[in-house]
Amino acid sequence: MNWWLPPAASTFAGPIDALFLAILIITGIALVVVEVGLVAFIVKYRERPGRKAFYTHGSTRAEVIWTAIPAVTMVALGLVSNHYWGWMKQPSRVPANAYHLGVHAKQFEWRVTYPGPDAKLGTDDDFMVRNQLHIPVDQPVAVELSSEDVIHSFFVPEFRVKQDALPGDKLVKELRLTPTLIGQYKVRCAELCGRQHAYMEAPVVVMSQADFDAWITKESAISNDPVARGKKWAAQYGCTACHSIDGTKIVGPTWKGLYGHEVALADGTTATADDAYLRESIVDPTARVVQGFAPNIMPQTFKDQLQDQQISDMIEYIKTLK
Repeated sequence: MNWWLPPAASTFAGPIDALFLAILIITGIALVVVEVGLVAFIVKYRERPGRKAFYTHGSTRAEVIWTAIPAVTMVALGLVSNHYWGWMKQPSRVPANAYHLGVHAKQFEWRVTYPGPDAKLGTDDDFMVRNQLHIPVDQPVAVELSSEDVIHSFFVPEFRVKQDALPGDKLVKELRLTPTLIGQYKVRCAELCGRQHAYMEAPVVVMSQADFDAWITKESAISNDPVARGKKWAAQYGCTACHSIDGTKIVGPTWKGLYGHEVALADGTTATADDAYLRESIVDPTARVVQGFAPNIMPQTFKDQLQDQQISDMIEYIKTLK
């Protein structure tokens, strides 16, 4: 492992690090040769008293040499890397035992879709986790990448893999990797995608198979319960940082005992906190501001961030906070 590079945590890391080191050595030697020659020529052939410098142009031999050597070097490096470092040995097809999951990029988050107990992606048992990627160690993983808006780039430095996520239903890209080191890393967007591009990152947790199976079982159970899902969305989107669930007054109105009760609004009217009111308050928080709370505090971006089902789940969760 090179001390100046991130930990090598996938089967791709070793070959890529070896190629990186080879290119670094070759280009380093070329740099030294060119710069030493440059300095030597400047010193030896400089104009000085008793010697007038002259300009010469054209040397077929020199041009052939400095064109042929880099060309031969790069072709040889490609052939050697293919033969010894396994570029062509990487599977051209998804291994039969690969674990499939979907990663959907959106300004500015990652949504990961996991198969349910049937282990098949694209069924009714699928469940989604926001800004978290959990995968088992030493298990081939096939990631189906897509984007909702602009081009994003899925990049995990420790895995040495990077693949663009393209907008469009028919432009799903596939990324294959096999993690080899248990630990927590980060997936980052490596394609400038907007104002919050620098913050588009999420933890990547590589787990033992037993821990991964336990995590899948737990998340799968949550996915079948709308109240549990709503509680999870509230935590993941930071809702409970402003809305308490125990009656405490903080930035926004408490959720405790909210559903079904009359709410006094800033304009002097009242409203019943039913499903329609809660949904409107999430997607358009300035429409009816609660009395005693400042307007324009709640972000107005949830209408774009949350899916309809997620909003419904959160409403079901609020209903239980009596």
